Amino acid sequence: MKGEIQPIIELKVLCKDSEPFSFDIDNKDEELLIDLENPDICEKIEQLQKNYVLIT
Repeated sequence: MKGEIQPIIELKVLCKDSEPFSFDIDNKDEELLIDLENPDICEKIEQLQKNYVLIT
């Protein structure tokens, strides 16, 4: 979807995630470490949720 990748890129930068984009959700061995106490990250997650709701 055009224009929707930028918020994901910004969130990856905030999380210092240098891994390539992956939409494979079958890997359950990795533990997701996101600092939900960080207001910048929380704001980006909320923005992504709103965008997702608008798309669907």
